[in-house]
Amino acid sequence: MIATVLLCVALVAAVVCVVLILYRRHEERLRCYSAARMLVRSEILDHEILNRTGTTPVAEPTARRLLLCLCAHTKPKKKYVLDPRRGILFGRDAQSCDVLLSEAVISEQQCRISEYQGAIWLTDLGSANGTVLRKGLFRTLKLRGGQSVRLESGDRLILGSIRFDLILFPFDGTMM
Repeated sequence: MIATVLLCVALVAAVVCVVLILYRRHEERLRCYSAARMLVRSEILDHEILNRTGTTPVAEPTARRLLLCLCAHTKPKKKYVLDPRRGILFGRDAQSCDVLLSEAVISEQQCRISEYQGAIWLTDLGSANGTVLRKGLFRTLKLRGGQSVRLESGDRLILGSIRFDLILFPFDGTMM
């Protein structure tokens, strides 16, 4: 009798934990989409302003694209929503890097995330200590000297002591 009650309590606790995890992921996804909407709106606004002023002509911003949400495990936690078509550079160099990292073990230009033929790729830029990528629970890759690997949602990028969870998601700007 007591064992049955304890089993039921454990089962209810497990279900509550799963529901909370799913709710957190849903909230995270909504925040990513909100940030993506702002990114696309600002790009469309820039496009409109450039067309009205008649300065340099720019290409029409594409509506459907794959965006990247980086969740940095720092204090305080930081989130970035970035467009990999432009190339995202990580490192210590304040002049050239999009994501600035101030640890001594990180090179001035550590790695780059970019889009190539519809996929998102991580490339080590010849860094001194390499770039570590965790794919799933048991597979860890250490990239060195120009090596590249295709990224998937759920991968974890580790640069020095900073971990970035990667969330790739399709975004359609016409649905705003």
